[in-house]
Amino acid sequence: MYQTNPTGCFNTPEPSLEPSDPVIIGYCSRCKGELYQYDPTVCEDGKRMCVDCFQYRVEQLLRNSPAIVADCLGMRYEEGI
Repeated sequence: MYQTNPTGCFNTPEPSLEPSDPVIIGYCSRCKGELYQYDPTVCEDGKRMCVDCFQYRVEQLLRNSPAIVADCLGMRYEEGI
């Protein structure tokens, strides 16, 4: 039989004040690190990557193909005159 409190309601445990464990939704396609439910992620060719790997990818693109980055931002890239 369940115990009841003075109001006659069943005693139920208080909800935990500790945050629940984060939920892993996958792994970064580049560094293989864990990706958590509420962390921002970026998809490239259907594969998820963490924000750190995305930043590295953008920096790599900027070094190798600044015209592509400029085009993605709606800007025009011009070589030196």
